[in-house]
Amino acid sequence: MRKLFFSLFLLPVLASAQPFRLADLSATDVSCAGSLDGALQIGLIQGVPPASFQWTRLPNTPSGSGTLNSSTPVAAIDDLPPGAYRVTVTDATGHDTLLFAIIGEPFPLSGTLEVQSDYNQYAVSCADGADGLAKANIQGGTPYYVYHWSGGQENDPVADSLPSGLIELTVTDSRGCSIVLNAALDAPPPLQSTVEA
Repeated sequence: MRKLFFSLFLLPVLASAQPFRLADLSATDVSCAGSLDGALQIGLIQGVPPASFQWTRLPNTPSGSGTLNSSTPVAAIDDLPPGAYRVTVTDATGHDTLLFAIIGEPFPLSGTLEVQSDYNQYAVSCADGADGLAKANIQGGTPYYVYHWSGGQENDPVADSLPSGLIELTVTDSRGCSIVLNAALDAPPPLQSTVEA
């Protein structure tokens, strides 16, 4: 009986020890390297509205301020560059909280276009041939990648049956970031025929 009394007495003490959360902060990463489309979302959780907030990208720019109230307890700040952000929220009773978030940035989308066919040091076997082969090597961005070759081939890092001349490849990652790669396929000169009189 004594053990049960102790447990019932301790339960409200433990429940009241839950941390007070005045506000919450979340971040959305930029879509591509160098983009300015990151975002912060500030929400009033247990604070008393109206609440004011000040935000800044460390060390000092850009920065701004705003208000959270009963009708709009969540504020979104858009078009932000990547980096570390500090937000201070102060509610109507004077309670304040300091929040931090990081807007991330993917690695730059990059790559090379490699001609892999070799016919005696030519990429195509003959002047009017169409047997060239090229392969894309892609890094960075956000996989997966979509491939669009100038000859019409799709969704494959390797293109075959290519004629001589300039080829172009557009690569787009899962966030819509894209790069354009080019390569030239050479061919031997046309065969010459001579007729002796």
